[in-house]
Amino acid sequence: MNEPVEKEINGHIYSFRKLDTFTQFHVVRKLSPAFMLFADLADKNANFNELDIEAIMPIMEFISTMKEEDVNYLLKVCLNVVARKNPQSGDLQKILAGGNLQLMFQDIDLSTMIQLTVQVIMGSVGNFYNSPLGSTSQAG
Repeated sequence: MNEPVEKEINGHIYSFRKLDTFTQFHVVRKLSPAFMLFADLADKNANFNELDIEAIMPIMEFISTMKEEDVNYLLKVCLNVVARKNPQSGDLQKILAGGNLQLMFQDIDLSTMIQLTVQVIMGSVGNFYNSPLGSTSQAG
């Protein structure tokens, strides 16, 4: 089941859903050269709420070599499954909206956007490289 996970980042509660399986495939395809960097980040930083620039620098270096269209794809598919909890009502509000999927909150800065994206990637496909492809059991 795709139950959302909630985390506090920069004083706001965000809700993260997993990407659907086809989107997960495309994320893995686009990020496969960097997955060892993500795995290392996950090992060192179980609490993604406190990522610092030094921790994400190897990933940023890889991202700097990616095509802009690939980066935009990754950001938008990841941020499209994130919502932010309204502190007064408790309602969840998607952080991207509109035809071009624009950020709905002016206070989401670059650091927050990266942390949100990494949360979605790790929550959706982070265990892909930790499980051997041949270990699935078949009913029969």
